[in-house]
Amino acid sequence: MKKYERDEIFSGIRQVDWHIGGQKIQHPVFFRDVSSFGALLPARISCLRQLLPDIRFSPARILPGIGLISINAVEFRDMAFNDLSIAIVLNNPGMTKIPGYNLLRQAMQFNTYIYILYQLVNSDNASLLLSGWSDIPSPVVSMALSHQPGILSCEARQDEELILSLRGNKIQAGRSDLMKCFCHYYENGQPQSWEFKVNALEYGFSVSPGDFELNIGTSHPIAREISDIIISPKALLYTYVPCAQAVLYGPEHLQVSNLKYMLQERLGFQMAHTLHEFGKIPERRLHSRNRVNLQAEIVGTKKGDTLHEAVHVVNLSRGGMYVESAVPLDVGNDVSANIEEMQRYNTFWVKGKVVRNEQHSMAIQFIRSTFDEDEDLEFH
Repeated sequence: MKKYERDEIFSGIRQVDWHIGGQKIQHPVFFRDVSSFGALLPARISCLRQLLPDIRFSPARILPGIGLISINAVEFRDMAFNDLSIAIVLNNPGMTKIPGYNLLRQAMQFNTYIYILYQLVNSDNASLLLSGWSDIPSPVVSMALSHQPGILSCEARQDEELILSLRGNKIQAGRSDLMKCFCHYYENGQPQSWEFKVNALEYGFSVSPGDFELNIGTSHPIAREISDIIISPKALLYTYVPCAQAVLYGPEHLQVSNLKYMLQERLGFQMAHTLHEFGKIPERRLHSRNRVNLQAEIVGTKKGDTLHEAVHVVNLSRGGMYVESAVPLDVGNDVSANIEEMQRYNTFWVKGKVVRNEQHSMAIQFIRSTFDEDEDLEFH
């Protein structure tokens, strides 16, 4: 794989400004001064499968019944925060899932596929950087990362309870390579991933068990979970990276719902409203729509069950309506409704199909109706 000189990894990448939690962050995120140490540890494959929320996440195996947990302490010196990552090593989905073979091919390509269980950080800004983009658990903990002659150490505690402590030797680090870590997580019912591209300017690895030591707390929930997963605290592979640079790219598999949720709920960006303001979204409806304040009785299905529900109609046209609903019905299902215009004692009957639903609303396209736009309704 191509090797990069210092700062060359950032060449040609255009960053944009995002505001998360009142702070400006440039994305993709550049990390210009990074160091790390960590290890791969043997883990019970049955436990790993229980922790993965979707069958599309496949834990890699070194032997039948044995998978891997990755634990790494990372120091982002230019960002002034530390990170302790705990992750399940996954199979590369594009390769045969033979024990040992998939991992070997990943190593040969300098690629790693992981599912992130926890990203422990030592500052609110770091937690915001991670949780502002994803649902990865990023608790703020007390984390001490120290350098001593020939030794590195990292200890993470929360409310004085020990979670993990790591110690690693400063082994020879004469190698230099470009690596990619595909970091997976689960959000909004969908597998999701980031690419974390690392230019390891200096690194080394060791298979000697004496180069890495892991101590696990006894009472903290994360510590107990890790204790149940791993087979042995002895490292199968230890990696030391004293000098690196990295780029963190954004989510790769955004569905429309994920995109709206991220922009609107997390970042406070009212996408449709803003684009309409600037005239970038043309009105494509065949029928003009009108704001109304009407009540309706609707009949449809939700997860196979027939529901009768009172809804609030807020937009109405000859082609359909948009309603506020406590229990939005399933997209694609047929519905029927009686719409009441109380002031004129009028009742309209419609039959249609749910074409979009959200948390507390849905859009219904009419198939047949007795509604006429020329009716003298109370439009708003």
